[in-house]
Amino acid sequence: MYSKVVSVTINGSQDLAVMLLTKFDINMWLRKCSPDRNKCHHLIEIIGEALSLCKQEIDSKLLTQFEMYRSHLQVLLTHQFPENFNSVLQLLLKGSQAETLHPNIWYDFLNTIGCPVSHLDESLSNVDFTQVVMQTSSSLTLVHVQETIAWLSTFFSKLRNTNPDLAKFGLYSQWKVYIQPLANLFRFLITVYIVHESARIVELQQNLEQGIQSQWMVICGLFAPWIDTVPVPSPSDPSKTIFLPAWVEVDWPLGAIVVAIFAEAVRSLTIQFQPYLAASGKDAMSLLLFYYANSLAKKDVTEDALQIYNRRFEALPWHQYHPDIHCMDLMLKMYESNPPGCFVFLSNILPMMNWPAILQYYTQTEHPTTVTRFSSNFLSILIMLASNKNIMTKPLSKVPAFIASAQSLDWRWLDAQSFEAATQWQIENSDPRDVLCARGYVNNNITENSRVQYGLSLLRAIAGFNSESADWPEGSLKRHSYVNLLISLLCKVSHMKDVNQDMFESIIHNLLNDIEIVGTAGGLTMDQNVELVSLITTVLSLLNNCNPIGGLLTVAQESILKWIAVTSSSMVLPFITAACRALASIKEMALLIEVCIYTHFKAADLSVENKFGWGPVLGVLEVPELSPQEFLVECEMNSCYLIMYAYILQNLPKCKSLEEELALLTTFINWNMHCKPRRENEVKLLLWWSKIIELCLRQVEFGAKQELIVRTLNNFIPAIAVLGEDKKSGGILGAIGLGKRSDLSIKFRLAARVLAAYVAVQIPGDTGLRLEPNSPGAILPGTKLSSPTGPKGSRPSALALQTFKTLETTIDNKAYFNIRDTALFARKFLQDPTHTLRDTNTLLSHVAVNLYPNERCLAVVNRANDS
Repeated sequence: MYSKVVSVTINGSQDLAVMLLTKFDINMWLRKCSPDRNKCHHLIEIIGEALSLCKQEIDSKLLTQFEMYRSHLQVLLTHQFPENFNSVLQLLLKGSQAETLHPNIWYDFLNTIGCPVSHLDESLSNVDFTQVVMQTSSSLTLVHVQETIAWLSTFFSKLRNTNPDLAKFGLYSQWKVYIQPLANLFRFLITVYIVHESARIVELQQNLEQGIQSQWMVICGLFAPWIDTVPVPSPSDPSKTIFLPAWVEVDWPLGAIVVAIFAEAVRSLTIQFQPYLAASGKDAMSLLLFYYANSLAKKDVTEDALQIYNRRFEALPWHQYHPDIHCMDLMLKMYESNPPGCFVFLSNILPMMNWPAILQYYTQTEHPTTVTRFSSNFLSILIMLASNKNIMTKPLSKVPAFIASAQSLDWRWLDAQSFEAATQWQIENSDPRDVLCARGYVNNNITENSRVQYGLSLLRAIAGFNSESADWPEGSLKRHSYVNLLISLLCKVSHMKDVNQDMFESIIHNLLNDIEIVGTAGGLTMDQNVELVSLITTVLSLLNNCNPIGGLLTVAQESILKWIAVTSSSMVLPFITAACRALASIKEMALLIEVCIYTHFKAADLSVENKFGWGPVLGVLEVPELSPQEFLVECEMNSCYLIMYAYILQNLPKCKSLEEELALLTTFINWNMHCKPRRENEVKLLLWWSKIIELCLRQVEFGAKQELIVRTLNNFIPAIAVLGEDKKSGGILGAIGLGKRSDLSIKFRLAARVLAAYVAVQIPGDTGLRLEPNSPGAILPGTKLSSPTGPKGSRPSALALQTFKTLETTIDNKAYFNIRDTALFARKFLQDPTHTLRDTNTLLSHVAVNLYPNERCLAVVNRANDS
């Protein structure tokens, strides 16, 4: 009968249809006839056909009939509820799929089942819907809710995956008119399900993780057709698969609503189990991360779609979340396997988490290998974040402060291999110029150039360049990796244009300061020394690999030399060892070792047992075995007089005969004859002179012929006499007394005059040596310098008279006024006939002490004065 009335509607007899409909009393029929479910279902189908005839946009002529059909459907739905629930829902879905059903029918359905209804947007009005549901009365049982969710999941999943258009454009393209009532329904059903199912699981003390997993599958089943991607063959290459997003651009506001409800369901599931689940338990947040990475955030997904996911998921309670090792593996994988927007998502949620508590929990509860892997993944993620320009420079980004705070975390479980991997990633993926930013620059105004310093500062702290982490396991290996990282980046920078040279130098100094911390922490042990040599060797590799074009190699050389000149003594000996082993350039090696030796004496042990400070130097200095002469020539050219002196000291014990020692002495004399000292290194020659005199005396003591020693000294005296001249005597102008003023200091010139005069006086007549007190040939007070008398072997030589006159001129020379006392003492000492060649170093010691009282490298010269 009812179907005939509907046919009247179809045939256009509207007034007749309305009159007939008024004759139907659905309530009375249900009450008196008690129809079975099949009859009710059939009537619901007929009403559904009638409502579909009224269309989405109702013709005014059909409005009265529409309202009557609508009321009849409500009566059927409420009759013995929820007996006809499924039939009505089926009617709604069928009519909506055909796009012939008015949305108000959905709202009637929602109101009848007790579903709170509101106009939804992405914010969901910021209402705690769980509380709303718990205060709402509904006749639906948990079983009925589960069945309904399962049915809806199957219906929409089949629809999305079997209809090519819906797979391509998403369900929203067909269902957009019904999204509001559907969203309200989904929200209501899933919240009721979570609240009651969670309470049931807790009450029955069932396995919580299994319970969460089962609920998660239900949630995903309901929402996946609306928010998930769909795999389809690529149009260009059917053998490949592409993933189509859940909505097209015009429908993203609708998709945002459904994503928001999904996120709300995840929050609700998390909160329900939070009081009962262990921190390491696999909760809904962990499941969401995997779902997000493996299903939602595919590489084909647009950035707009990702932003919708990210916005809603970032609002979840991440501050209470404890990721497990599998989640850490996933986060690391997301960098390479997912779109960049995924890493942006991680950058927003990671700072919310309580990492000190997370790491503490894992160190207390997990196996050390798991903690190591966890720490390794965490560090890799932090380094990747620090290297991401967009993330670090984004306004109000919390990532910079987050990375800075990570320096204070407990990284002791991080192994050296993982740390090395992090530094290698930095070398391969970061812009080398970033290393030039000043270390420690932490500011809210993060620039593109300063951002990477957060990662480098973190690596520095983990490596143990501070007191808190210095004793962490494998610290030496980690520090080596860190130093190698900076040096590798600096080498790359040296091949670039427009590099800030000041910053280049600053980074080198900062790095050397860090290394110095290792050498000064608690006294230098053998292990520390080995580590220092290794670290310094890596630093010096910069000089081997730096671009020789452009000036940065020179900057690197000068930076290292400048730093060594002011560093602590504990660093210089390892520096010498490293330089001897690592530097490819002999010149660079010589210059560096020379500065190291000089710096060593600033705080060296100058005792006799320590060879007046030279013992440690001799123990570490290694002249290149393959090219010793080439190295010594380079030392001579670059005025590396301390190295050359150390070379003599090292080789003296190797001499097996007087002749071999004489050959070494001759070499020493030749060096002295050809050296061209400058004011900054002139004082070092006093070491040479003292040793030359000592070796000459040794030759005499052990029976060498005096003629050989006289010849040797006669070569030595003019060489030092020249150094004592006030004007240079080289060249044509020098030969006629018009040479340039000497660049050497007044002090040094006086020392050279004193020694030249004194030694010359000890060779009377150029034939013998004055070795005993009161031997003939001395210049006594009152001696006529113009025409000395006596046999040739008993009177001063011409060279002695000349050098003595030169010495005397300094006494009345105003330029030498401040050191006149030293000149007077030298003259008096020289004119004492009891003083012989054996007293030369006593005089030289006095001169050194008075002219260079602060030059600690002359301690070996001064020893004669001490005695």
